Amino acid sequence: MAGNSHYYVWYRVAGDPAAARAAVDALLRDVRAATGVAGRLLVRRDGPTTWMEVYEDVADTEGFDRFIADCFD
Repeated sequence: MAGNSHYYVWYRVAGDPAAARAAVDALLRDVRAATGVAGRLLVRRDGPTTWMEVYEDVADTEGFDRFIADCFD
């Protein structure tokens, strides 16, 4: 049996970083509530507009993929 999967989502933030942070924090709460997966946000040290969400040890990848896709519909 294969191990759990990890998801890494990179993007650049434009506009107000505080508003972006609030939106990402809300998304991380929603993801955890819906999937049980606790994501975290990282910010590039030498490029503060480059952010990465990390979701580790995702056992139900099909369910996680469906939830993430629904977030963008």
